[in-house]
Amino acid sequence: MPFSRSYRALDRFVLCVVALTAVAAGRATAQTSQPAASLIDPWPPFEVSLAEVKKQPLLLPADKTNLEGKPLTDAQRKEAEQAGKLLDESHQLRKKGDFAGALPKAREALRLRLAIYGSAHFHTITAIAAEKTLARYVASPPDELNDLAESDRAQLKAEAAYDKNEYANALSLATKALGIRERILGRGHHELGECYRIIGSAQTELSQMKEAELSLDRGVESTEKAYGKFHPVLARILDRQGWLYFNIGDLTRALSAHKTAVRIYSLTTGDTLDSAEACDNLGTVLAMRGDYDDALTSKIRALVVREAVAGPDSKDVGISYSNLAWLYTRLGVEAQVVPLRQKALAIFQKLLGPDHPYTTTETVNLGVNLQNLKRVEEAIALFKQAVDADEKRAAPIDAMVVGRITRLGTATFEAGRRDAADGILKSALAKAAEVKKLGNTRGAANEVRLIAEVYDAYRMYDSGIAALQEAAKWDDPALPDDSTVARGQMLGNMLVAVGRQTEGRDILKKTVDIANKLYGVGDRRTAAPLMALTIAYERSGDLAGAERTCDQVLKISESKFGAESKSNAIALRQMGRIYLLQKKIDLARFALDDCKKTVEKYQEFEQVEMVRTLHEYAELQVAEGNRGDAVKSLRDAYQRCKKLNEKTRTPHLDGLNAKTIKKLLDAIGNDAAPDKDALRSELRTILNRLKEGRSLDAENRQWLSELDGK
Repeated sequence: MPFSRSYRALDRFVLCVVALTAVAAGRATAQTSQPAASLIDPWPPFEVSLAEVKKQPLLLPADKTNLEGKPLTDAQRKEAEQAGKLLDESHQLRKKGDFAGALPKAREALRLRLAIYGSAHFHTITAIAAEKTLARYVASPPDELNDLAESDRAQLKAEAAYDKNEYANALSLATKALGIRERILGRGHHELGECYRIIGSAQTELSQMKEAELSLDRGVESTEKAYGKFHPVLARILDRQGWLYFNIGDLTRALSAHKTAVRIYSLTTGDTLDSAEACDNLGTVLAMRGDYDDALTSKIRALVVREAVAGPDSKDVGISYSNLAWLYTRLGVEAQVVPLRQKALAIFQKLLGPDHPYTTTETVNLGVNLQNLKRVEEAIALFKQAVDADEKRAAPIDAMVVGRITRLGTATFEAGRRDAADGILKSALAKAAEVKKLGNTRGAANEVRLIAEVYDAYRMYDSGIAALQEAAKWDDPALPDDSTVARGQMLGNMLVAVGRQTEGRDILKKTVDIANKLYGVGDRRTAAPLMALTIAYERSGDLAGAERTCDQVLKISESKFGAESKSNAIALRQMGRIYLLQKKIDLARFALDDCKKTVEKYQEFEQVEMVRTLHEYAELQVAEGNRGDAVKSLRDAYQRCKKLNEKTRTPHLDGLNAKTIKKLLDAIGNDAAPDKDALRSELRTILNRLKEGRSLDAENRQWLSELDGK
């Protein structure tokens, strides 16, 4: 099941990370990520890279060696083929529950392989495991044998459910199979490994990451003990373990696991569909580490193997086209992306039909790429197709279904149909509640966070607050995780934005406590919630608390991110603001001078941060009695806002522009300025536009009241 283990996880990555890019790119939020690396030389066309990789011959299976390390004779080769055939027949009989018929075939296969390869070869080890299991089954009393047969059926059903995206069902069935085998065969038996692999894979898809890590660790342990460190059965579990590490952001361990899996396949089976999947997944991790040349080679190699083994129009080739489209999207080579997506979608539609989960997933992925190309209406049509297909399926709803509805809502927002988009997101919230009722509380809560991010992108804070407060009720206080911190931080920020500072501060204090327990005091991951708490203290008038907390942020940003990092500049700007409010002008200048020097280095990519810095710098200039300089700084900020709005307009950029104009008018004060009336009119227009979109924050409401004379 390469598709179930690789492609679906990529879809989750697309939905969680890429899907909101078009919205998030224009948001005036405190982003601290580095700008994307520019590509000096254009990447060669896909066809050129494909032709280059095809020059490398496929790896043949490493089973051509006998006991003496020599090539097999013709007679040995025929016997090896006969052994493989016997094992396949034995496996099919086992699937039917005919264990007595399966055992002799497995024993004969083992006899042949021992004679050809010896006991240490991976082929022989496979035969030993099969014979040992069947012998144990046949020797079991009738009650035990019936239970073991039921465990086999449950495992097969679990595999099928997982392949259909029915993760909760797959988890339940594989857990049932595991329980029976542990009870009868014992906890150390090699037959447990596959159960653990399915369980851990399903838990990964259900966002049960801690549980998945434990399951896959146990799977690796039991499989390695039975099969050794260089067996393809172990490689399958290592590939899943690598994918788990990728999903939790541990790229170092992910890289090690996938590389080991690829190496095992190269030393044993050679190029197969399983090895192609591991190679494909390795390419994903390499891309996330910035090793783009190797990533592209790895993913194209996976495509070449899949074409050779399964055929050019196979489902596995469709997977490769889809995953290559993801990589080219990341490389910024848009011309390559849509054709690859269309090839993948055509394969899935032809082989699996329009309503199959794989087809639905690729429909969404193509929609995402079209949305990134500003072909929003085409994207909406595809997202609607995917949502409709989900509705037709009888399978229990899962988190992926919620994500696709969210994707449709996001695109509808981008098309300017705010009320319709709001209705779509509310339906996504209702579906998330269904997912929670089915037992996937963590996955449901994560989807609510993504929905809240869309509301945040359009400054619809009241809707976002309501969604996050509902999800907070689902949390188990004894089992907080990264998402608990992310949701708490977002909820606190939104509450502060709408003027509910005390509530926001209390939420953020709890969030910081959770982050400290999860990561340790002073860890870089605590910086963001601490900064949010700093702002909450400042907005609620507790400047001593704000200064104390911001000092913690500065210590982290200087030591973990660097004194000249953008993270540190943002912390310096906030501390400068606090000093200004405390009338500590000299300290404010020290902080804001350092902030401005750093932000100027990044201003080509971080215009929003430059505008915010100019806001605070102008406040400093006013405090020092240099009102004219403050006006110049704010006019600079105003021109920067105009340039930003020429590229795109979002509610957050409208909010930034409104704040800039308000500060500029305040700095001008009663002085004469030829554009004062025009600025006031522009401010009113922006605020009314935000009001119509339900995107006013507490400050905006106050400014609008002042303009209206209320």
